[in-house]
Amino acid sequence: MRRRKVMRRILVLWLIVSLTGAIGLVTVSRTIRHRAPNIHRSSKQSVKASGKALRGNWVEQQSQAVLAFGKGGILRVMDEKVGTYQVSQSKSMVTLQFDSAYGGRTDRRRYRIRGNHLTLVDQATGKRQSYQRRGAVSH
Repeated sequence: MRRRKVMRRILVLWLIVSLTGAIGLVTVSRTIRHRAPNIHRSSKQSVKASGKALRGNWVEQQSQAVLAFGKGGILRVMDEKVGTYQVSQSKSMVTLQFDSAYGGRTDRRRYRIRGNHLTLVDQATGKRQSYQRRGAVSH
């Protein structure tokens, strides 16, 4: 009788510990998954981010590159398909300039930033897409 009671307590404790551990693992994995790309700022305000950290399609990767970019400076993003490109910002316009890895030509695309929102304008198709600046609180 006493042995059965002890076994039951051990089982209950084991269940509580395993459930708590499982919930903790799920929370940690979600936090890691939704965390912003790993960005390192240097004294020159240049930012480096890996292409793997920038998820989504190519347009989204460009927008994330711009969103990860602060006030002024240059952002270099390594992307397997595109290569290295620089982002330079002046007032509300952002220009992406691709290096020789992207077909050997520079491709300047314009982005309009208003407050915490960024609008991408594809010059060829005229399509517009809006994104929110990283770290901004959405309403």
